[in-house]
Amino acid sequence: MKKFVSIKTKLITNTMITISLIFIVVLSVITLKDIRAVNKSIQKSEHNVRNSIIANGDTLANNNSMAMTGMAEDYAFTAIRDLVSSTVKEDADIVYGIYMDANYMPWAYATSENPSGTPLNNDPLTDEISQWAGSLKDHYHKIYTYDNEEVIEFAAPVRIDNEIAGFIRYGISTRSMHKALREALADGIRTRNTTIAILIFLGIISLLIRYLFIRHMADKITQPIESLVDSARKIAEGNYNIPVKSDSNDELGLLVSDVEKMRLAIKDLTDNLEAKVEGRTKQLQEATDKLAVANEEITELNKGLRAENLRLGAELDVARRLQQMVLPASEELDQIEGLEIVGFMEPADEVGGDYYDVLRHNGSTKISIGDVTGHGLESGVLMLMTQTAVRTLLLSGETDPVRFLGILNRVIYDNVQRTQIDKSLTLAMIDYKAGQVKLSGQHEEMIVVRKGGGIELVDTVDLGFPIGLDENIDRFVNETIISLGPGDGVVLYSDGITEAENTDKEFYGLQRLCHVISQKWDQSAEEIKQAVIDDVHRFIGTQERYDDLTLVVLKQR
Repeated sequence: MKKFVSIKTKLITNTMITISLIFIVVLSVITLKDIRAVNKSIQKSEHNVRNSIIANGDTLANNNSMAMTGMAEDYAFTAIRDLVSSTVKEDADIVYGIYMDANYMPWAYATSENPSGTPLNNDPLTDEISQWAGSLKDHYHKIYTYDNEEVIEFAAPVRIDNEIAGFIRYGISTRSMHKALREALADGIRTRNTTIAILIFLGIISLLIRYLFIRHMADKITQPIESLVDSARKIAEGNYNIPVKSDSNDELGLLVSDVEKMRLAIKDLTDNLEAKVEGRTKQLQEATDKLAVANEEITELNKGLRAENLRLGAELDVARRLQQMVLPASEELDQIEGLEIVGFMEPADEVGGDYYDVLRHNGSTKISIGDVTGHGLESGVLMLMTQTAVRTLLLSGETDPVRFLGILNRVIYDNVQRTQIDKSLTLAMIDYKAGQVKLSGQHEEMIVVRKGGGIELVDTVDLGFPIGLDENIDRFVNETIISLGPGDGVVLYSDGITEAENTDKEFYGLQRLCHVISQKWDQSAEEIKQAVIDDVHRFIGTQERYDDLTLVVLKQR
């Protein structure tokens, strides 16, 4: 059992914790801001002081280089040493002063230990900083470490008639700068600590005042709640005869009102329990009887659904068989002279109405491709009607595209009206003879492929109208003629290929289809067809297909 903690204690504790956390956050923000301000001030001071040292050092080196021009020309060793020595003595931060000629021979070398400026030996200066100074063409400075402290060397060439005769060098220590920065940092830290101490003192005083105020408010808030708890305890012990009252007009008053309603309801339920149990039992029995009737209805419905599923399964199987029955055999396609032609159709899980056919008559070849709207047996029957009508018109000798598609449309339209099936189909037809292709009818864009893989697209929107949708389509039918040379060809397809989706709901698309065909066009028609189908399957992956895949490839030998 959990330890009892009063609302008053929780209210005081949670409020004080919240206020304390706010105080800590505010104090932390102020402290961080103050630290950043101190650091920024120190960095700015360091930057300004360093820049001042550099400016003064550059001026010193530059002025000395001009003053020593005449001394160097007259070989006035003593004057040069006096100038360098006096400069070092005047500024305690200058740790050394050097004048060396163009051959790195020191004429003057003044330090705090050697104030006269007389070099200790006549050996040329070979250290790294001397080599750097001797390479200068103009006054410059460099920061390095000298005797374990940071030093800025300022060097300038001394010229005689534009020829460099030597170099004046001064090394200035930054110890004074760092000392001043340390003192400034210490002052900033002292100021910050003082500020934090004042804030902490004021915060503690504020928390104490708030604690006393919150305790007073908690007493006023929890007193009515304690009274309500006492009444609720009596109700829990079975005493339903003592009314629950409160004078509050806020949420607490509403809670008391609800508890009073609960007390009256429990009292009424207790007084009339037996009658209520009997009534509830009767209601449960009636509900059980209704559930039994509903269960029988559901059982009958399931039987009907199973029968409907069997019917639909059989219908889809018949549609698949119809779809395969009308396809031309590969032996028929191999006998077409001058053309290499292959066809492919792969039904979807839900049978659609894709249709293609290749027929020969009187030395020409007629190739048809279509797509019936919807799925199922009705689509398969309409496809079979179309194949039969096309073959009949071809054998009758009809060649004019307007009359051919017009008659075909009227036959299909009359059958659709008679059978009352709400279906139509897109249908494109090409007549091939001696390198010439005549295209009519409305379907997907026809892909014309030139030898070498060049792609041309022929739009069929203005060449026809959906079959079976309107009684007369003669005014919509047109014909276009394309000439094919050796190695040229045509590719026909259904939207089951271009609108095939992958698992990311992306379409395969006409552009990707054209790319695969162009890349594989130097191969056989069978290899081109297989490359396209394999690429479509790779693109689809595990995604379920809802439309047939139909492809016809013809390539002039």
